[in-house]
Amino acid sequence: MPRSLLLALLCLPCLGVSACRIAPLLTPAPILLQEPSSDMHDAILRAMVHRGWRPIADEAGKITAQILVRGRHKATVDLLYTQDKVEFAYVSSENLDYEYVDGEQTIHKNYNSWVQLLRDDIQQELLMSKTGGA
Repeated sequence: MPRSLLLALLCLPCLGVSACRIAPLLTPAPILLQEPSSDMHDAILRAMVHRGWRPIADEAGKITAQILVRGRHKATVDLLYTQDKVEFAYVSSENLDYEYVDGEQTIHKNYNSWVQLLRDDIQQELLMSKTGGA
């Protein structure tokens, strides 16, 4: 068997594994509160710290959060908030295979997990502050 064909056949499984790590970029559902929370900003910051995110910009109604994983995988999101709602928006990433092709956004599947976990932690922080647990 020619060496180039053998090399190509050996690389095929690697392509499949890499493709399995790519997923549609998902935007988590907004967090909607029935009652306004005066603790929204602080709850977001507490959840960020808990999950390893850090604020890189913080202004009224918007926190830009960033996570760096294993020193090379970086994701940046905007957290847009009011006293009764938090929304999430992708900003940028590095080394997460982000692509925008034909109106479709794809990214490494771990990004979706990181943002969803951040969302879940913010919701938990808000629940705890409402019940006096924070």
